[in-house]
Order: sequence, then C-alpha cells, then structure tokens
Amino acid sequence: NLAHSMNITRSFINMPPNILNPDSYEQYVRTIVKNECEEQESPGHILINVFEYEKLKKMGAGLICAVGQGSDSKPRIIQLVYHPPLDHTTTQVKSVALVGKGITFDSGGYDIKPSAGMRNMKKDMGGAAHALGLAQLIMATGLPVRLQCLVPAVENAISANAFRPGEVIIREGERGKGYY
Repeated sequence: NLAHSMNITRSFINMPPNILNPDSYEQYVRTIVKNECEEQESPGHILINVFEYEKLKKMGAGLICAVGQGSDSKPRIIQLVYHPPLDHTTTQVKSVALVGKGITFDSGGYDIKPSAGMRNMKKDMGGAAHALGLAQLIMATGLPVRLQCLVPAVENAISANAFRPGEVIIREGERGKGYY
C-alpha cells in the first residue's frame, strides 16, 4: 500500500503539463477513488465533490479564479471525503484534513519566469500530489480516520484575460473596477 501511494504521488509530480491540467486531475482522482472502492471489500464511504469555476466565484474564492482564468482548463477545488468502515471495535474516529497546492503548471502569468525557472513548474502541484497519495494510503489501509482531502487544481497560463501582477481581486473573482 505504501509503495502504491508513493507511485501515485511520483506519477502526478512527473506528469507533463499537456497531460495533467485541472480537467484531467479531476478525472485521475475519480479513477483512483473508483479503483480503491473496487479493491476493498469494505471501502468505507468515499465522496468526491468538485467546486467548479462558477461555484468558486460565488463562494468568494477570487484568487484561485484569478490565477486560473487565463487557462482553457478552468480551476476547481476537488474535495475527497472518506469515512472508514466502522465496526464494534472502533470506539473513536479522529478527523484529518489534507490540503495541497495543485497548480498543474505555473507560467508565472504576465510576470513571466525565465525559461530555466519555468521548466519544472509542472511540479508546482507537488503538495496536492502528496496529499492525494496520502489520502489513497489512508483509504487503502482503512485507517480509522475521517479524512477530508482538498486539491485546488489550477493552471496559471497566459492569455488575454490572464491575471497580471498588481491587480486587485474582489470577492467574486473579478478584477477590481477602481479604488475602494
């Protein structure tokens, strides 16, 4: 189980940015959860909830919307919730939350990074990869914890509507219209 979760983590970190973006990240998470449910006799309760771009704007998650607004693959927060199977020997279940940075590629937006610094920006989602690998390990081993894993998946790309350094982001994820 440990080796498998480490391989998941490494695989995500090493995926090229044309393969791993917010859209495909969500699909990979769904596949991991589906496989986990099929492999376990009693997998517990696993739920995936995705907060997509429009919902993020309504929630006031302006910065994640701003960072990802230049990409064709819109940002999202992928929430994985796991409740272990409980039996008569389980007396107390702890709650654990894992959150990892999931920028699948960081061009630096209009504050463009030098090419040498941009080559490894596919690894800017290493925190999310580690959180997901650990979540898979917790589910595979059936640890008696209530788990919530949050992966903010976003791609920082350059386009006509990309976030620019120094911009003011307001609650709805839109650019500020002037001074307040």
